[in-house]
Amino acid sequence: MWEYKVEHIKTAGATNLVMSKKDQDLMNRLGIEGWELVEAVPTVNGRTIIMFFKRPLEIDRNNI
Repeated sequence: MWEYKVEHIKTAGATNLVMSKKDQDLMNRLGIEGWELVEAVPTVNGRTIIMFFKRPLEIDRNNI
């Protein structure tokens, strides 16, 4: 089973998709937390990237 997370990243470029150091730090932190980037999709206006992450769902077997 998986759990999912969606992040909206505002791009820094005027006409292209440029990620900032802050965005890279966010992605690195999510990776440390076990999140894996599944897909990144730019929005129609090109100012935002929507990123989809997943990681294994931790199940407490004592509550099943």
